[in-house]
Amino acid sequence: MGNLEKKPLFTLLLIIIIGSVLIGCSPENSKPYDRALVITYAELTLLYEKEKMTEKVPDSLYRNSVNDFFVQRGYEQKKFRQVIDDLSEYPEAWKMFLQDVTTAMDSIRNDAEKRARESQSGKDNTADKTTALPPQ
Repeated sequence: MGNLEKKPLFTLLLIIIIGSVLIGCSPENSKPYDRALVITYAELTLLYEKEKMTEKVPDSLYRNSVNDFFVQRGYEQKKFRQVIDDLSEYPEAWKMFLQDVTTAMDSIRNDAEKRARESQSGKDNTADKTTALPPQ
């Protein structure tokens, strides 16, 4: 096995060891990734669902949206992809990561639905107030 083949394993082990030393060994903190990575992956997946599956936007517009997504968050797309690729090399870590992503996606969707209901409720209340005014 050459040095290049050992590098991803070494990198993941180094991340796990350093993370364990710095933040303790509780079950939540022993994951080889952080919450920001989970949220970013979840939001990117939701962007894909919205633009490619629901709205059927052309590939060029979708690529622009993805580029904007990474710029807004201050992430480099290549580094993000590399971290995801490295993580996917470890089946147990990848499974745990995807479970966390699914949970995050559900939470993001629920929050969006709640905001939409609250926004609609606010509009309904405004409409009620304007129709309840006496004629002048």
